[in-house]
Amino acid sequence: MFGFDSAAGILDEGYLQTEKGYGTLRGGGFRVAIRTGMPGVTPAMWDWRFGWHGR
Repeated sequence: MFGFDSAAGILDEGYLQTEKGYGTLRGGGFRVAIRTGMPGVTPAMWDWRFGWHGR
């Protein structure tokens, strides 16, 4: 799993193993990653659909 300091690696070209899967964090938590292709989705669409989750 990417640590915060190497998180920009997700922008590297190609498919990465960490784009789908899970891992255990040092503190005992888990990190889950799921890659979902969404061609044509704009940032405004994403905000309309998922923006309320963080509120």
